[in-house]
Amino acid sequence: MTQGTVSTALVRFVLGSLRGLGADSDRLAGQAGLPVWALGDDRARVPTLHLSRLWRLASVELDDPRLGLRMARQWSHGRLHLNDYLFETASTLGEGLSTAVRYGYIVSDSTGANDVGVLDEDDRVTFRYQVRTPFPEVDALGSEFSLGVLLYRARRTLGIAVSPSHVGFTTGAPRSRRDRSEAFGTDRVDFGQEQTTMTFARRDLALPLPGADPGLAAVLRAHADSIITAPPRAVRWRELLRRSVAVRLQDRDVSVAAVARELAMSPRSLQRRLEEEGTNWRAEVDAVRREEAVRMLREGISRSAMAARLGYSDTRALRRAFTRWNLRGA
Repeated sequence: MTQGTVSTALVRFVLGSLRGLGADSDRLAGQAGLPVWALGDDRARVPTLHLSRLWRLASVELDDPRLGLRMARQWSHGRLHLNDYLFETASTLGEGLSTAVRYGYIVSDSTGANDVGVLDEDDRVTFRYQVRTPFPEVDALGSEFSLGVLLYRARRTLGIAVSPSHVGFTTGAPRSRRDRSEAFGTDRVDFGQEQTTMTFARRDLALPLPGADPGLAAVLRAHADSIITAPPRAVRWRELLRRSVAVRLQDRDVSVAAVARELAMSPRSLQRRLEEEGTNWRAEVDAVRREEAVRMLREGISRSAMAARLGYSDTRALRRAFTRWNLRGA
């Protein structure tokens, strides 16, 4: 998992859930090294290790043994984008759960580290979702979170409190099993298992999903298959730097130190890397200002507002920049 990537949708979901539970998600994201400036790009992916670090920091700060389930409970329609729609357009609960697990790559590719699968038996089906990271506490949290999302999504989609017949966790038994039993709706909750699993009776898996749409489901699966076979879109380092600069322009905090902090490197390392790529800090900031100026010209932004957004002291400084950029309109 340390070499894998996760979708920005998952990262936003986790950050939002932590914020809802009272954690300082922005601070934790910074400490984890998450490239928060890239999270608005649904096509981008970020290193799984950063999410693992975020979960680890959150588990220490909140010190809540039920954290995984409490985060999962905050799931709502569309939070996991394509994976949610793949589930909801399936014909039955069983097909929806199997499809969500099959296309788990969309959420986290994990490069084979996670142990995910489905065991189909005579009268029951077991869904296995064992997260594996360098941090044992994160394995437990992430696995419980993943099962919780599957369960709460199923209940809210169906509109009834469907429950598994058995749930298994790899962690040792807590002082009280009541929390897990109440959350999953079954007294058959075992700890110290080899894998984290959730088992449903076959009769429950036959329940029809209200949003079933075989035609749309086929289209979504084809799209998901194309995502799996195509290499993930990686956000380039220069692109990340320019996004960070663009965000900070309006706050007048466009400094090497501030941007380097977001890129999880020292100011000296940032400047050295720019030199290696044949550019420098001033040139990159100027390039971002020009790109933003062109965009604002198309949108008809006033010159005074444009100067303020670009971090210039007044419109005269903006006009000088337009002359340097060979742009008309100032």
